[in-house]
Amino acid sequence: FRLLERSAVKVTSADQSVSATLASPDVAEVLGVSIGAPLLTIDRVVRDSDGLGVEYLSALYRPDMFKLEMSLSRVGAGEGRHWEPVIQPARKDAAE
Repeated sequence: FRLLERSAVKVTSADQSVSATLASPDVAEVLGVSIGAPLLTIDRVVRDSDGLGVEYLSALYRPDMFKLEMSLSRVGAGEGRHWEPVIQPARKDAAE
């Protein structure tokens, strides 16, 4: 993102989805798992300030080597009370 931002691209948002899939023969070989083993799939599109895509990621992860953590807080009142992710300021090194 540093290179994009040096080129005056303003990275402002991203949409990411995490799902499950099964390992195809070629992926199974590369990841060292059995054919048909469960995998996590992550797809992400990063956009600039005009909403144009500037990065696309499609990745497969072994579930035994991937961990997704987030802090949640309980917000709202009454029937509308629900969980929301806690948004913390990004660490300087994490934004790079």
